[in-house]
Amino acid sequence: MDEQLEGTEVPAPISDEPIRVLIVDDHALFRRGLVMVLEQEKDIDLVGEAGDGAEAVNIAQDTMPDVVLMDVRMPRRGGIEATSQIKAIAPHTKILMLTISDEEADLYDAIKAGASGYLLKEISIEEVANAIRQVHAGQSMISPSMASKLLTEFATMVKKTDEKPAAAQPRLTEREMEVLRLVAKGRNNRDIAKELFISENTVKNHIRNILEKLHLHSRMQAVVYAVRDTACLLLPCKRSFASARVVASRTPLASPTASALSSPRCRPGPTQSCARSPISSARAWWKGRTSTRSFPKRSQPSVKPPSGRSGSATTTSS
Repeated sequence: MDEQLEGTEVPAPISDEPIRVLIVDDHALFRRGLVMVLEQEKDIDLVGEAGDGAEAVNIAQDTMPDVVLMDVRMPRRGGIEATSQIKAIAPHTKILMLTISDEEADLYDAIKAGASGYLLKEISIEEVANAIRQVHAGQSMISPSMASKLLTEFATMVKKTDEKPAAAQPRLTEREMEVLRLVAKGRNNRDIAKELFISENTVKNHIRNILEKLHLHSRMQAVVYAVRDTACLLLPCKRSFASARVVASRTPLASPTASALSSPRCRPGPTQSCARSPISSARAWWKGRTSTRSFPKRSQPSVKPPSGRSGSATTTSS
């Protein structure tokens, strides 16, 4: 017991109510030694002891202890698996691993399972009571030798993260980008459908694909993503005038492409970049076409003369 536990110079505060403790270890002699020491502490109340992880889960479910002293290597069910199950049953319970295993894998697995501390049995048995108080107060207790391993592993993980190339951003289609921009502007599905000349179901499908590709869960998260990614909102229109041609092909009138290209705000280029999107050009052209279109007047139906009379009307003199 040469190694001194970190943080034991200052005694932990003693709570008004006794700390309910469960001891779990497959060595009966070691359990008995812990019981003899902890029974002398006035602020610690032993609620039970178990020889394996399975028994520990059952006792913890019945007694709901505040702190569990848990061994790692035990028959039937190990301490790490029991830790996960106890934390699921009683999330408030603090679990302090007390073991002879100094393997890094056991330390990491115990922390992942929800353990609040990891102590080696090389500490003096008298220090266990103070460690229980520290863990119950919300602190984390790790033996110094294990803490150095944890820091080394953390430094290695940080280095690997820094050296790892950035993950490729999910690629959205051009139509999905248009839908995402309109969603960020607060448009609903009906407005988006009208502006892009598509159905509302198609808009819903696009939004669902956007959420899946970006790993988002709601429309609000999509808005936050679009606002944060300024490139999504400020990208110029690089679409060709295919959309305008599709709209124009539905009617026998002339295509709006020529008038759109002749606009002083748009200059044709390799990518057909323009200040106004093709969809806006198509809508403006459509509005102008409907406002200037002339329709032929209806001709009045001809009235046939009654039978027996000539086609020309005759007048009778009085």
